[in-house]
Amino acid sequence: MKSISLRRKNLPKISDILNYLESFANPSYQEDWDNSGCQIVFDKICKGILLCMDVKDVDIDFALENDINLIISHHPFLFKAIKEINASSYKGKIIEKAIKNDISIYSSHTALDLSQDGVTKAMALRLGIKDYSGLSEGEKGYYGGYGRLEMPCSFDSLIDLVKAAFNPDFIKVYGRSKNEFKNIAWCGGAGSDFVLDAIQKSADAYITGDISYHFGQTAYENNLCLIDIGHFSSEFPVLEHLKKKIESKFELPIHISKNNLFLLNNF
Repeated sequence: MKSISLRRKNLPKISDILNYLESFANPSYQEDWDNSGCQIVFDKICKGILLCMDVKDVDIDFALENDINLIISHHPFLFKAIKEINASSYKGKIIEKAIKNDISIYSSHTALDLSQDGVTKAMALRLGIKDYSGLSEGEKGYYGGYGRLEMPCSFDSLIDLVKAAFNPDFIKVYGRSKNEFKNIAWCGGAGSDFVLDAIQKSADAYITGDISYHFGQTAYENNLCLIDIGHFSSEFPVLEHLKKKIESKFELPIHISKNNLFLLNNF
């Protein structure tokens, strides 16, 4: 029993974990419409962490079953202000379980999108692109990235690379193909807003998610190969990136919620 007690004394507090996370994904980076940061927080000893894209009912249950008391999500659990907590509603049940069991919930959304060590870097590592620049500059940083593959490749080879890198539930390709792909742009999440940036940088292909029909038309008219791998798959790599970073600083169990439960099926 003494050894267990000693190990627990060496565990970090939740504030230690969050301070480290904010050292490279500070909430001050986030967009004005966002709600990155603390959602529900108890500053206790951190027993374990669950990383997820969105806080779901299955995630809070997993945390309870595995003695986890910190959930870190990419998308804010509380995106908009709530006027009531109804324990019979979907989110109300999650809030009730979290509060009753001292489970903290923290979200890092656009703070992690705009971080130099966040979503864009995680995608670059998966693509094997070491040197890159930002794709679209905003008031608080860059969304997405732009760089060159180590070796030019064919369309089929590029699709194989994308499949291996992101394991997407689906791939939709808009625009035009080319004999050779070298200059690649990418952005995690919903990247339609930056299609024109990819075109302006003469990208051969732009990899992102949530592409609409009319942006596919824009890609076709501007000789761009537009690759939609879905919102979830384009951002998921940042969870594994976060896991490695936190593990490099702290010794405690870290789990990743890997399922895209919002996609019921893909026919």
